[in-house]
Amino acid sequence: MEKTERQGKDLKRSRAKTKASSKPLKRKRSESNGSGSRKIPKKDAASSISHCKAIFLTDKSTTIETESFQFRNEEAAAIQLTRVCKDDFLPNRRLTAFVFHDEFGEPQPVEMVEERNLYISGLILPLEDACDDEKETRIRCEGFGPIISWSLSGYDDNSPIIWVSTEAADYECINPATVYQKQYSLFFQKACTCVEVYRVLSKSCGGNPNLSLNQLLTAIVHSVTERTNVPRGASVKDLIISWGRFIHDQLIGLDETAPKNDTIFRNLPVLVSLRDASDKAAGLASTRTKLKRRKSTIFSSTKIEYDIADNYPPPAYYQRGINEIHERAVFKGETDDADQLPHHVLHNWCLYGFDGRFISLEFLQSNSSSVIEQQIYCSGIATIGDGSGFCLDTCSNYPSSPTVINADRIPVYLSTIKDWKIDFKSSTVSISIRTDIAWYRLANPLTQYGPWYEPVLKTITLAVSIAELLKEQRRASRLSFPEVIKRLADFNEGHPAYVSSISADVERYIFVHGQTILKQFANYPDPSIRKCAFVRGLRDNLKELHRTKLVKKKIFPSQKEHVNLEAAVPHKTSETKAMPATTTKLISRIWHKYCSKYLPEDFNYEDTEALQETKSIFDENFKKFYCVPKGKSQCASTKVRWDGEKVGKTSSGEVFYKRANFDGLVVSVGDSVQVKTADSEESPPVFFIEYMFEDSDARKLAHGRLMLRGYQTVLGHVSDKRELFLTNHCQEFGLSEIIGTMPTEIQSVPWGYQHRKTNADNYKIDRARVADKKIKGKPTKFFCRSLYCPERGAFLCLKTSSMGLGTGYCYSCKIKELRNTSAFKLSRYNFTFKGTKYHIHDFVYVAPHSISDETDKTPKNARSVVLKPFTVCQFLGIDQHKPFKNADPESTIVKLRRFFRPEDISADTAYHSDIREIYYSEQVIKVPVVAVKGKCEVREKEDLNPIPTTYVFQHIFFCEQLYDPISGALQKLPLQVKRSLSQRKSGKTAVNRRTSQKRKKGARGSHGEFADCNKFLATLDIFAGCGGLSSGLEQSGVSKTKWAIEYEKSASEAFQLNHPDATVFTRNCNVILRAIMTVCGDADDCISTAEAADLAEKLAQKEIDGLPRPGDVEFIIGGPPCQGFSKMNRYKERSWSKVQCEMILAFLSFVDYFRPKFFLLENVRNFIFFNKGQIFRFTLASLLEMGYQVRFGILEAGAYGVSQNRKRAFIWAASPEENVPEWPEPMYVFKGPRLKIPLGGNIHYAAVGSTANGAPFRAITIRDTIGELPAVRNGALKPIMEYKSGPISWFQHQIRGDMQVLKDHISKEMNELNLLRCRKIPKRPGSDWHDLPDKQVPSCSLLVLSYVHYVSSLMEVLMLIKRALRCISPFTHLVQVELSNGKVVNLLPSWLLKTAGRNNQWKGLYGRLDWAGKFPTCITDPQPMGKVGRWFHPAQDRILTVREYARAQGFPDSYQFAGNIQQKHRQVGNAVPPPLALALGRKLKESIEDTSSELT
Repeated sequence: MEKTERQGKDLKRSRAKTKASSKPLKRKRSESNGSGSRKIPKKDAASSISHCKAIFLTDKSTTIETESFQFRNEEAAAIQLTRVCKDDFLPNRRLTAFVFHDEFGEPQPVEMVEERNLYISGLILPLEDACDDEKETRIRCEGFGPIISWSLSGYDDNSPIIWVSTEAADYECINPATVYQKQYSLFFQKACTCVEVYRVLSKSCGGNPNLSLNQLLTAIVHSVTERTNVPRGASVKDLIISWGRFIHDQLIGLDETAPKNDTIFRNLPVLVSLRDASDKAAGLASTRTKLKRRKSTIFSSTKIEYDIADNYPPPAYYQRGINEIHERAVFKGETDDADQLPHHVLHNWCLYGFDGRFISLEFLQSNSSSVIEQQIYCSGIATIGDGSGFCLDTCSNYPSSPTVINADRIPVYLSTIKDWKIDFKSSTVSISIRTDIAWYRLANPLTQYGPWYEPVLKTITLAVSIAELLKEQRRASRLSFPEVIKRLADFNEGHPAYVSSISADVERYIFVHGQTILKQFANYPDPSIRKCAFVRGLRDNLKELHRTKLVKKKIFPSQKEHVNLEAAVPHKTSETKAMPATTTKLISRIWHKYCSKYLPEDFNYEDTEALQETKSIFDENFKKFYCVPKGKSQCASTKVRWDGEKVGKTSSGEVFYKRANFDGLVVSVGDSVQVKTADSEESPPVFFIEYMFEDSDARKLAHGRLMLRGYQTVLGHVSDKRELFLTNHCQEFGLSEIIGTMPTEIQSVPWGYQHRKTNADNYKIDRARVADKKIKGKPTKFFCRSLYCPERGAFLCLKTSSMGLGTGYCYSCKIKELRNTSAFKLSRYNFTFKGTKYHIHDFVYVAPHSISDETDKTPKNARSVVLKPFTVCQFLGIDQHKPFKNADPESTIVKLRRFFRPEDISADTAYHSDIREIYYSEQVIKVPVVAVKGKCEVREKEDLNPIPTTYVFQHIFFCEQLYDPISGALQKLPLQVKRSLSQRKSGKTAVNRRTSQKRKKGARGSHGEFADCNKFLATLDIFAGCGGLSSGLEQSGVSKTKWAIEYEKSASEAFQLNHPDATVFTRNCNVILRAIMTVCGDADDCISTAEAADLAEKLAQKEIDGLPRPGDVEFIIGGPPCQGFSKMNRYKERSWSKVQCEMILAFLSFVDYFRPKFFLLENVRNFIFFNKGQIFRFTLASLLEMGYQVRFGILEAGAYGVSQNRKRAFIWAASPEENVPEWPEPMYVFKGPRLKIPLGGNIHYAAVGSTANGAPFRAITIRDTIGELPAVRNGALKPIMEYKSGPISWFQHQIRGDMQVLKDHISKEMNELNLLRCRKIPKRPGSDWHDLPDKQVPSCSLLVLSYVHYVSSLMEVLMLIKRALRCISPFTHLVQVELSNGKVVNLLPSWLLKTAGRNNQWKGLYGRLDWAGKFPTCITDPQPMGKVGRWFHPAQDRILTVREYARAQGFPDSYQFAGNIQQKHRQVGNAVPPPLALALGRKLKESIEDTSSELT
């Protein structure tokens, strides 16, 4: 009895009933219980509905895939069978696998019970806590009910419970059926939010009913955001406001049974504000008015929507032709301005959906439509014509084809159709469709598509007749909409625009096709008709009928594959299958809110609203809890007093203190405070106080370092709203300028894979604590754990041991002092400039532009690098007339002996010489100190250390000859010069020896062991490819790749060939990660697809035993697939490319699970900017959340020893115990822009400087790279051959190594036509398709002049010229060639000439490389018509061979590739150049050695 009373009381408090208004109740509530309550127990409900049973509804029956159950037709029988004890009141049961539907079986939302009768189909179960169960009975019952009301309980338990009631029983809703999840999920989220609002406002739950609307939204927005099934699209705040009316109505229903001291929700200001905001957003008043109008309208909206589909025949499908090619391969457009797109003509066309089903033009979205109901595609034959449409007087069926004179007909399939338009000119009408590439004017459709085109033509004909009726009137506005309808009904049956003689039928037809008619009139040339009464009337009627966009009948999913290759999932060159990423919970938590399934590029997260929301939450939180009361921040210095004794004093009289008091507000050293400045009204800057002092003028001052909010860094809104970042910017400010304190915790996260779970638990506790404080209206504590260095592109660990000492020490000030000490200093025999000290006889670099006699000998038409390297000189003395104290680097002149380089003599001399060789001369030059760029060494050749790579990292040259610049002669180096060089060499060697001994003596522990005992970092290479990144890093002596993961079989075979000691997994990385976490007992922390889990379980035991475990891996490297990021990829919108974007999540999950000491990510440059930088920002945020130090930047591979334009983004991460590697110095001059990364606020960061002013070595040319390789023919397939000649250039010596035979000097075979084109491309620098034999167009000048005497005005002459040009096709006479099969074809594709003017002249297509230039970016499939088309050999008629391609990437000739020729090209194109990887590895090695020296 006590239990029953408690349950009844809970119902009064917890259930807010909403009864259906569509029909009267047969039995009132009071009949069940005198107290007006039913026996509904208070029970916890699951907050997730994702694990429900599967149910499939059909028209006649329902099939449930679950355990065995009984079936009953009657609800009463089902209730009786599920009774386990006596029902004192109306029976209570549980309901699972349920669907709420109408009388036709269509699923309906729960709220529709207020509008119509809803019925239930599902499993009825006993109520769990009714009494002891013997055996749970499960009864299947369909279509019972109807539902008379629904209720919500569970407020006090913070877990909503949904109840529905029929006349027979009350049902607790457990889990919906699978097919009903989507509709039920939104309702459940609203219920959860309702309970959350109750707990925030209810006094009995510790809430505060006096919150403002903004405070309420802030308090609940986090909990709503964290639910995984919250609808995407709008902001969370807008979503909560849209539910405001629902929340208000539920909570005010609780007032009747509320305790005396609890919150009364009716008329509560915050709930009223929420309700009003919801009503305003929904526009309820206007909606009710429209509903009244709709009820009085003859034609219903639903009927019209179905009628438009009824005008078309039964479904039919399009079969795509095998010769169709994508429009991107033929035309190039893709501009934001649709008016600037090219125009073409399409014949034999048809429109179809993803499964090939024919679709009418009327179902295409219009300009005003923001929602694409279905993607629609088109195929046809594209031509270049005069663009004429069709004439309604001469054609009654289809438009006639445009006039085409000897034009190529290109079968194409188009991208998604974006828009269509009707050009309306009197009786001539034409229809055009638009893609992202071009506009296409439609000619004759495909014969099979005719029935889908005829209704459109009928509607257009009707619109033309309406226009003629209006034109017949003196004033078009005289004919109203009803009058036009009446006149159309008067047409006889033979009229082309006849619809019916009944006005209602005519009106219905116009309503059905109204959007097409309005689109046609929108382009009518006469403005009076565009704005006439008929058009206004039609538009108003459509608005009342909600006909703002066309709606088609429901199309059930088809099992047919996608016939348009634009949306085909896998790229045809890939043998792999796309699989969504396997992630850890940490990565999923960071990314799930912002990452849709395929990461659409137009999904804009980085908008002003998001940043402003983050900023407002931060500032509002501060102003509420931490600000000094108004007026006190402006207190005089006398109101600020020191709290405590002084802690120190300087020689200048400054006295240091630890604390200060502002009338009760205490500020201490180590606190974070906001300081008022003249330009910081909204977001005052935050400073970390390093020390406080009182100067000799009795001013109370503080010295602090600037702290940035997360949104002020490169992270933007991705960062945690409570996180602050310390910087190295410091300044002094008066204590009276402090606005308030900000309690900030300096955090240090425990490091290592052992602490992953502990850190995750601590995060949950912290978030719960923050959420609890928000609910209770208490202040939130901020935290800081990273030093942000935008000038270095890095987030570093805090040096907590030197922070907030209060003794006058500031780390930032020390950095500034070091910079000042490295300023210019001058003495009689040496000078110091930019931190480097120069002595007499030192060898130095001088900027090439500072030497006036430098001449550029590069041909004007060459695609070569014209930049010069530094000039090597020897410091002889200082030519200074001013006092040394007043000297500056701009006016101070130094005397130097100049050394010449081989390229200063001739290009041929440079080709045959070592790039480190220089020539002694007697020429003395004078330059200002600012022209000096650094120091170098000059030795004898035999003293140089051998370098097994093309990347030179030492600033060492050798000199063996003397050069006379006047005569141009090279002579043997004089003996005295040799001696002087030997002396300098000995001195330098002694210095190096002492440095080496010092490092050796101080090297201890693990890091010292690495330096001296050659201990390598155990490395895991993910997305390893053929191993370019691993190869370069291993060559640097820093790492050893023990494990590699590569999905492509041929690439993994190539990796194994070159790294025989590594364990290579030819598997999807998602499967490997799942397997590792399962084996280690962490499957509960792994989020993966069922497919990945299944494949992981099927791995062989031998393969499982070879998997790495946490603690084994010290270094993780890799380049996640770049298809979705790369600008070179034409197909990055395909699902395959978009799924590949997700692999960054799997990559980061490996890092999260293993927590290696170091991490290196490589990707294309566009990785930084893709999706407005969101992927890049989330990657940084993920690494910082793990506790890593991070550095990011963009490097140019051409500056590190390869002859290729290849810009790549890199992200370094290092554990808190290590130093983050610096970026390698560019050693080769290379033409290109400075590679900057935007950091926000017009601030940019470049990892390395530009080589525009020089670099240590000259650029590597194409001749240096492949000049000595033997000639081969087009399509050569001989895998092994002799070199036939020795190496000539320094690069060739390095790249060959010890190889005696040449491998993979094989070439892709071009077809006969492309080979003919290649042979006609001149073998000169910069030549491409423009140099092919020119087109021959007959001159029209004689034609025009012969008719000039018939005209009498200039205007007539111009019209005559225009008419003549229109009649003559530019492709009338093209150079033609005959193929071996006897077919005569044009040497050039006509579309190439037609579209060149809009596509940068298709620069580089069919292009020939320049011996003195560089390679373009190596891609996976080099071809002459690709996006990068300059792949013809400089002197041979073929595409580059695989070996030449590999040399362009810096692979040594000993490197092996696997598979066919296409796969080998792909392996090379996807690789990281080994010389670039070597440069990165050397900096990593230096950072480890520096850490070792710091520990000692």
